[in-house]
This record gives sequence, structure tokens and C-alpha cells, in this order.
Amino acid sequence: MAVSTGLAAPGIAGICIGGDVSISGELAVDETHLCEFVSSTLDSLAPCGLPQLSSITIHVSRDPIAGAANCLDRCDRQDAITVLDAPAMYQALDPGNPLLNLAEGELFRGIVAHELVHAVLLQKPWRCPRTNAR
Repeated sequence: MAVSTGLAAPGIAGICIGGDVSISGELAVDETHLCEFVSSTLDSLAPCGLPQLSSITIHVSRDPIAGAANCLDRCDRQDAITVLDAPAMYQALDPGNPLLNLAEGELFRGIVAHELVHAVLLQKPWRCPRTNAR
């Protein structure tokens, strides 16, 4: 998937053209690189039976995310992901957390990729029901 972007400057919302992905929020990362990373991640998921079936909005926040279990991210819908920006992720982690050993960009990209998997799984017409199987 080719990606081009009309994003002008950090902090400006925009669309990753060609990927049906929009990015908004308080961006501490270069949006062009984020669009390229998202595109590459989605391209790698498609051959595994996880194609993107509808648009996804990624919102980057500097503030704590309401309802986020681990304070770094949230994806409970197929069309919306919220992540803390990279510096805020490190501030949210407890001292001694092994994730603090990752470079800032690696942690941020890893969390975004993780949430993209959740989003495309939620887009599937089939979903395994939750069970209490042990």
C-alpha cells in the first residue's frame, strides 16, 4: 500500500492516504513516519488473514486514557485506537517496568502495532465468542 500524507506539522491531524487511516491528536512523533509504519503493519497483517476492512482512526494523546487498563493504549472498537504519545508512555510506566528498557520509538511503534491487530480482528465478520473455558 503506497502512503502519502498531507500532514503539515506535528500536532496537526491528517489522513494516511491510501490506507484508510486517519491520525489525530497531540503528536510527538513525525506523522509521515507513523503513516508509513501503520501502512507497513497493515500490509503485513493482510496475508495472515487480517486485512483492514474499514477505516481506522488513531488518536495520540498526552493525557491519561480513560478506561485503558495499562494506561498506554485503548482499542475496544474496530475503527478507533487511542495511544499515549511516546514521552507520556514512559511517564505512565512504573519504575522497574521492563518496557522502560525499550527505545522510545520502539515502545510507541510496538503499542500501535498491537492495537492495530486488535482493530483489524474486531473488523472481521466472524469473531470467536468469549468463553470461560480453562
